[in-house]
Order: sequence, then structure tokens, then C-alpha cells
Amino acid sequence: MLCYQIIILTISTDLFGRGYSDGPNPDTTNYDSSLFTSQILLALQSSPIHWSVFTIVGYSLGGAIAADFTSYFPSLVRGLVLVAPSGLIRKNRISISSKMLYNSSWMPEWIVRKFVASKLWTGRKVVESDPEAVENAETTTTASEGDKTYLSSNQMLLPGNPHSTVSSVVDWQIQNHKGFVPAFISTIRHAPIQNQQERWAVIRENIENRAGPLKEVWLILGETDPVINADEVTEDARAVLGEENVRVKVLDGVGHEVAIERADDIVRAVRRVGSKPEEVREQQEVAPEVPEKDPKPEKPEKAEKEKKDKKDKEKKSSSRRKHGSSHAGSSAK
Repeated sequence: MLCYQIIILTISTDLFGRGYSDGPNPDTTNYDSSLFTSQILLALQSSPIHWSVFTIVGYSLGGAIAADFTSYFPSLVRGLVLVAPSGLIRKNRISISSKMLYNSSWMPEWIVRKFVASKLWTGRKVVESDPEAVENAETTTTASEGDKTYLSSNQMLLPGNPHSTVSSVVDWQIQNHKGFVPAFISTIRHAPIQNQQERWAVIRENIENRAGPLKEVWLILGETDPVINADEVTEDARAVLGEENVRVKVLDGVGHEVAIERADDIVRAVRRVGSKPEEVREQQEVAPEVPEKDPKPEKPEKAEKEKKDKKDKEKKSSSRRKHGSSHAGSSAK
């Protein structure tokens, strides 16, 4: 019986300007691909563990960043798991109001920040659902049909802690983290959220040319996600990455909050990337094909040798008995 133990070491980071992390001034530094790539490399470098190869998991905006990083550093990434990722969001999924707000050249920046903060703020009020708002791709606030409250954002992340919800965390950042809203705005403007077909095509090229250990890309999507549409992303990802290079898992009855509500399914996908048990099973399946020799001819020789050895033992035993009786006779005399 084969026994094994899987130990998964992880690094989890807050993006610049989120959580307790500070970040560069968005007035002088764009929150773009190069910045987030640098952050991942800094996290790896600061770790006491040597990360030669690893699996990178990205959720929503993090999915776009993970894919972008993988396209530049194929030798480092063994597994790529993208959970409801942005990166290939179609233009019709970005609302006109979002386009005007984030790309306006006439609106003062302080007004833009005020508007964005009000759109992100949840508080205790009922929030109008806008499934096309690009903000949802980072704050994971999507509503069920017929309900204007962002249900998923009020789910507890830590058992027994009613304040550990996405909405509470977002509101806390708006109130206490002065860099959050500016960093968020710069991210929406410059991060690899859409039109990333060219970078994703590089991932396909690297897989097919075996430029690194990555063999396939996992996509985990929510069936009812109004932001990252499962059918659209599956179609676009397969087109750019290649059918044979993508594994898609669509989870029923869940929206953009898939990483919160169905974390176990994501962990299962991660464990299947480079899993040792799978490698052992493959070796066991291949092993019987390796030997070419037929053991049958050896059996008669072996049996004959055993028979000869047995006769020799019997002769020696008989000889001992004869000598033994002779000594016994002489002694009696």
C-alpha cells in the first residue's frame, strides 16, 4: 500500500496599495504589468525558501497578473491556475459609465477618486447591482438575480468573525488606507485586465516549445459570474491558448465570488498540478512494459539445481549417519 504526504508551501501577498501594504504613488507610477511582476519577484526574493519552480494561483485581477507573469517567466512556473480571471474581458463587459470615469481627461482626479470611492463603498446600505462595472472584477461583489444586495460580499471569510467579509474589508480600506482608492484607479487604468490575447499566446508558445515545466493552464469559473462570463472566457482562452493546453472547470451555482464560496475546488485543482500520486500511478502503468526477458526458461535450470542440492544434502546426511554408528560401535567395544 502506497502512503504519501503532500505539503504545500504558499506565499500570499496583498497587491500594492491593498490591505496593509503600501505602494508607489499612483501619480508618478502606473500600476501596470511591470509593477505587479516586480512585486511577485520581490516576494519570491524576500522568502527564506528557494522557489525554483512553483504553481501560481490568481483570482480575478490576480488571474490576469498571474498569466502575465507566466508569459514572461516560463522557467519558474510549473502550474498556472486562473480563477475567474480578468485579462480576456470582452469590451461589451465594460460599462460606458466605467469607461467614462476611468478614461476621462476633463474630470479632475480628486473628483474621480471621490466617485470611485462611492462606487466601492458598501456600508450597511442596499447597493444597486451593476454587473458590468469593472470594479466588480477586483472587489468580488456580485448580486443574485432579483436581489440588489451584494450577497457574496457579506459572507464571513473567517468563522466566528462577522467583520471578516469582503464588503467590510473594502470599506475599511476606503476609510483607513489613503492609498487604496488611488491604487485601485491606477490598476483599472493600466493593469492587464483586457485585450491580453498577445501575452496569453506567448504562454501557448512556451508550452508547445517546452520553454518551461508548464504543461497546461487550469481555468476555474463561476457558472453565473456576470463579470467573467464562463462561456466567453472558455471560448477565448481555448482560442488563444489552444484546446489541448487548457483545462476548464465551471462550478455550478456560483458567481464571481467563486474563490470565496468554493475554495475546496480550487485546492483540488492546485493539488492536481504536478501531483506526486499521479506521477507514481504513471510509473506503475509504464513499469510492466520495461522488462523484455521471459523468466520461464530459467525455471527448469533452477529446479534442476535445487534437486541436485537436495541429493547432495541427502548423501552427506547418510554419510554422517554411517560414521556416527561406526564411532558408537567402537566406543561400546
